[in-house]
Amino acid sequence: MLMQKDICCYNFVGLIKYLRREYGESAVQTVIGDLIDNPQYQVAEKDNPSNIVTIREEHLTDPAYWVSNACSMHLLSNVKKVVSGENPLFDVAQRVVIEQLSRNVLFFARLFSLGFLAKQSTKINSRFNRTKEARFNDSKPNHILFELHYRPGIKVTKDVCNWNLGIYAGIARIAGARNLNIRETGCVIDGAHCCTFELAWKNVSPFKRLVRWMARYWVKDLIDEYEATVNERDLLIERLTQSEKRHRVLTENSLTGIFIIQNKNIVFANERFSEIFQKTPNEIVGDNFWYIIHPEDRPLIREKTRLSPDGTLRPTNLELRVKRFDGSLVWAHVLVTGILHNGSPAVMGNAIDITARKNAEEERIRLKSQLQQAQKMEAIGTLAGGIAHDFNNILAAIMGSAELANMDLPPNIGVEKYINQILKASHRAEDLVRQILAFSRVSEHDKKPVDLRHVVDEALKLLRATLPANIEIQQDADPDNATILADSTQIHQVLMNLCTNAAHAMEKDGGLLKLSICNTFIDSGNNKEFEDLKSGRYVRLTVADNGCGIEGHVAERIFDPYFTTKKRGKGTGLGLSVVHGIVMNHKGDIRMHSVPGQGTTFDLVFPVHETKMAESVTPERLPPRGHGNILLVDDEPQLVDIGKAMLERLGYKVSSRTEATAALNEFRTRPHAYDLVITDMNMPVMTGDKLARQLIEIRPDIPIILCTGFSEQITMQKAKSIGIREMLFKPVAIATYSKAINRTLPHS
Repeated sequence: MLMQKDICCYNFVGLIKYLRREYGESAVQTVIGDLIDNPQYQVAEKDNPSNIVTIREEHLTDPAYWVSNACSMHLLSNVKKVVSGENPLFDVAQRVVIEQLSRNVLFFARLFSLGFLAKQSTKINSRFNRTKEARFNDSKPNHILFELHYRPGIKVTKDVCNWNLGIYAGIARIAGARNLNIRETGCVIDGAHCCTFELAWKNVSPFKRLVRWMARYWVKDLIDEYEATVNERDLLIERLTQSEKRHRVLTENSLTGIFIIQNKNIVFANERFSEIFQKTPNEIVGDNFWYIIHPEDRPLIREKTRLSPDGTLRPTNLELRVKRFDGSLVWAHVLVTGILHNGSPAVMGNAIDITARKNAEEERIRLKSQLQQAQKMEAIGTLAGGIAHDFNNILAAIMGSAELANMDLPPNIGVEKYINQILKASHRAEDLVRQILAFSRVSEHDKKPVDLRHVVDEALKLLRATLPANIEIQQDADPDNATILADSTQIHQVLMNLCTNAAHAMEKDGGLLKLSICNTFIDSGNNKEFEDLKSGRYVRLTVADNGCGIEGHVAERIFDPYFTTKKRGKGTGLGLSVVHGIVMNHKGDIRMHSVPGQGTTFDLVFPVHETKMAESVTPERLPPRGHGNILLVDDEPQLVDIGKAMLERLGYKVSSRTEATAALNEFRTRPHAYDLVITDMNMPVMTGDKLARQLIEIRPDIPIILCTGFSEQITMQKAKSIGIREMLFKPVAIATYSKAINRTLPHS
């Protein structure tokens, strides 16, 4: 909000200048710090009055700007944080007036009477201060009464009174008043109609004031000139006396290595230069300078230290590598210039060890590259989340249609097994979508007891359809217990990745892809292959091929993120890095052995999960039927049709809407016509949680089930707090609908 224009910022120029000189910059910031960029104090830019900004320091010293009375009182109150004393505002105001006004507005007026100055001060007040009207009465000799009549509504504090009292005291002292007696005889704070200041003094003639003023400044100038001459002479003597000592101390204690080279040899070196080379000055003096320079940098030195046509060497900066006494290399930044040493040409240099900086630069480049890759992965994660959300809706339509078709089929006609394969593949795709969503949210994966043989079987079914005919697959799995605690989709991903890589290694001439599973016992004390694992029983999975193999220098980096040997566009370098991460996340380990030209073998081990897997339950072909009226809301017409058909197969009467606002209007018209509302979460105009709130406001007891494929805006806890009874994740199977409705409507 724009401030009232009560007080011109010209009033603060002398104050800020005085505080900066006497108390330093920190004092100025203490006084004005909490005014700057404070939304309570806003002004219009003088060059663009339509632009309203918070006040800044430059505004407070610009006469073109005005501030409110509240802002001024805030600033005066802050002065007391910096200046101490019995009455700091009175003291500061005197000094500011004497130093600022006497040299500007009142310069010539100081030669006249105090009455004249009082008259001028009231004019200044009316020009730069709109909070009050200043009047004065000088009817008595050597006596003046100042009356400050404040505008209605203007707040006055003791700080303001002390400040004004100091100003008038300063004006009196400018006029040369002697034996000044100044006091406040009335104050609006105490109920008076105005603030009254009484000044009494002993008069001094204008002539004496003029003479004193001229004498003071003339004498001061003479004294200052004499002192400056004496000080300059003493300083010159001191400089000449201390020159050699200072030169020696600076050289010996410099943080920069200083050296002199003459005829290719080091003839002088200070302590710091010697430390760079891990020697003492006596040890390094006499060494040939060229021998300590890295051979690759010597041509650069010759080029840069070549003498100019006039026989001099201009200052030159170099970054080069030098050899230490122990043979190690360090980076040095060197500034060399030509000098005369003992009457002969020489090169003087300053050297700084910049090895740490060079290492930091290399690390920064490496981290920058990693950051760019991380940002790419973040973008990929966001994109994956969006794609997975859309794919979820497609998957919901496929699964729903397959389930409905399965219900309509007569038994034993031979088609059911194919539909079950569609459903099984859809469930695998559902797991994959959830994995993509988990990747985009960087969340934990759900681990359950999994028989590794079943995951291998499913992976090989997919692989057989995609691998070239010249690649033979051989499977050997006969462990006592192949159960591990794992995310089956992630293990499936590991298998697909390893097998795909193996296929690429054999794509030219074909070959044999062999997968085997067995149990093994690892003794952490004696096992050299998996020495980081705890002792115990493990399931060992081996994926081997007889392809082209992996070279040794490549094998060392195969698990590094973003490392790939594939051509551009055929690989991201994430495959084996992700495989390694998944295996380690499952408390397992992975090893690779490869012989170029003979093939590659990957050995993966996972801890055996001793708890037996629960027997799989064959889903009911038609879940139990119910009864009741349901309002179904989803912005995808296809999902509305599928969902409605599913719910009707379960025995419910269903009204559907593809717009949340239409569903809200329908419910508002007939709130008691529905026993349950099932709504999607992500819908345009109004999301599912907002719709639920509106429905509950209309009818607090209405049961609501929220369906979502991917939403960071809603959690189960948040849904419960709104009043939502159940939260289902898409795609929703008909059995899932049935169980959720039975929990929500137990008597349906």
